[in-house]
Amino acid sequence: MPQSIVVKRYKNDKEYERDAGRMNKRGYKVVTVTSERPRRSLFTIIMTGFLVLLFPRKAQYVVTYSMI
Repeated sequence: MPQSIVVKRYKNDKEYERDAGRMNKRGYKVVTVTSERPRRSLFTIIMTGFLVLLFPRKAQYVVTYSMI
């Protein structure tokens, strides 16, 4: 039987918690949770005069679900 794998990206904790409950009801289980900070483009850094480097982006959650 083939496993169904879904990868989703969340911007904050509330969004993750809400959707994790929905995914659980559909039969998916959380396999991994990874936090990462998206990189800014070189164009953004140049246009803001490097001021943007003082304010790092918020972490996003990358969650892998598997249907068991």
